[in-house]
Formats: sequence, structure tokens, C-alpha cells
Amino acid sequence: MQQKIKEGLRVQSDISTQDLCEAIRNILIKPIQDFCRGIPFNIDDMVLCETTGGEWFQVNASVDSEAIPYFRTHFIKAPPRKKDITPVFTPPSKPPVFGLVFEENVWSKIEALEDEEVHHGLAIVH
Repeated sequence: MQQKIKEGLRVQSDISTQDLCEAIRNILIKPIQDFCRGIPFNIDDMVLCETTGGEWFQVNASVDSEAIPYFRTHFIKAPPRKKDITPVFTPPSKPPVFGLVFEENVWSKIEALEDEEVHHGLAIVH
């Protein structure tokens, strides 16, 4: 199940992968807590993914990626003229979409809670 809970996070084009992951987790923690309605989870255990062309790809925020800009291959292009050496930022036609994936046991608890709420007529519309 996909649910849009936040949009419009602005970041610098040279943000590192680790900093991007941290920024996304920080901005999503409150909406995810609300969504979980008391079910415990650790946001650091959630896998961050980016969708491109309808497919989800895991974002690797390993220590090795600390100094590597995340968007280096996405929107940073070679200069149009060979004599220029400064790369050019090309804004995306569609902004990238990121999602956090729950651990299976946490997601099972969320589904069980939703089933119970539906059964008792307490369903919350997301």
C-alpha cells in the first residue's frame, strides 16, 4: 500500500546520500507515527527507496556514501560546451519520489490494527 504523506522537501543539489536519508526520515517521523497509531517502530530500521519509472530502488546510505552527492548522476550533467568545466544542474521534469518501507513484522501489526478497526467500525480514512 502506498500513501502520500508528505511532499515538497527542498534540498541542495549536492546533498550527500546520508544527509538526504536523514532529512527524509526527520520530515516523515511525525506523519509515520500518526499513521502507526501507537504501534512501535524504529524509523532507522526502515528502508528508504526511490521510485523511478514505476520501480522502487533502495537508497544506500552506507558510511561509504557520506561524501557522495546523491543527485550526482540524476540532475548534474556535463557542461554543454567542452571548454566549460563546471557541471550544470538540470532540474527534473518530475521530482523524485521517495518512500520508507516498514519492516515486515511492523507492517503486519499495522494491517492487523486496520483490520480490527474495520471490523469494529472504527476505520480511519488515510
